[in-house]
Formats: sequence, structure tokens, C-alpha cells
Amino acid sequence: MTLAELAEKIGLSASHLSQIEQNKKMPSLIALTDIAEALEINPRDLLEPESDPVHIMQTPRHSTNSEAGPLISNLVLTSLSSGSDLEVQRLVLQPGAPDMAFEPHSGEIFGYVLEGKLVVTLEAEQIELSVGDSIHYDANQTYHLHVLGETPCVLIWCSSPPRHELAQRIASILGQATDVDPVVELR
Repeated sequence: MTLAELAEKIGLSASHLSQIEQNKKMPSLIALTDIAEALEINPRDLLEPESDPVHIMQTPRHSTNSEAGPLISNLVLTSLSSGSDLEVQRLVLQPGAPDMAFEPHSGEIFGYVLEGKLVVTLEAEQIELSVGDSIHYDANQTYHLHVLGETPCVLIWCSSPPRHELAQRIASILGQATDVDPVVELR
């Protein structure tokens, strides 16, 4: 159906409909309902943005045992190409791993401890987290992560907006290439 045909069918001018289409004018509720009826769609479909595609990340089909491996490793759980405002990773910090220090940046951080214990230092405040504990804070402050105890610490670490720097940070801390587990992205 052309714009002119739609305009004639609902009794509005084609130029008025064009301005609505280009978000230059807001339609009345009656006009919105008339447009939806003429197009044989639900009025809600005119208001809701198209949904983002679903992004599924599958872990490699090898063991994710936290007992062995490099001092620090991570597994990216969100698609770097999704355009998402959220970056989620699974971190494994082995006992003896060096502190991970981060400079202030805009955004928020969320962490959840799956196994072991973690000390998060925000500026000068040290916060000890154990299995099941979570932390959420403004990232506009210096922060450090340090594994506590003799068992690995496994955690879910989220950054919004995405920083895509964790692998590089791990490499610089260890002075070597990182062990960033590969992921398979399904679309």
C-alpha cells in the first residue's frame, strides 16, 4: 500500500502521514488506530521498536574446571558484535594471581561470586565477597580485584557500557598473551 493509498483510506493527507513516518509529527491516538487498522496490524506494532536479534554464546565443549589453568582466565559470555550496552565475562582467578587494577571510567560494574573468595578494593575501601555475594558500583573510581584464600575464585563480571579491555588487562598484568577461552557465536 502506498502512502497516498493509506492517506486516502484513513482520511489524512499524504504529507501529514509522511511527517508521522519521519518522526516529525506525533500521531493522535485516533490516527494511530486508523493507521493500524488500515495496515491490518496491532497499534502496538507501530509504537514498539523492532526487537534486537537474540545473541547466543556457547562455551567450548571442553572442561571449565576452575582447579587448573593459568593464574587468570576469562570467558566472554556476551557477543562483542551485538552492539549491547553490557559486557559479561566469567573470570577465574587462581590463588597467587596478581591484583587486577582498573582505572576509573564511566559506567557501572557488577560482579557475582560463583566459587571462592574475592576482595574488591574501591578507592581505599576493601570489600570481601564470598560465594553468592554480589557487588554493583559506579566505575568512576579506581578499583582492584584480588583472590582471597587457597582456592580459585570464579565470578561473573559485568561492565556497562562494554569496555572490551579485560583480556588486554589480563595480558598486561601477566606480561604475556592471555588465555581467553574461545567462544562460538550462534545467530
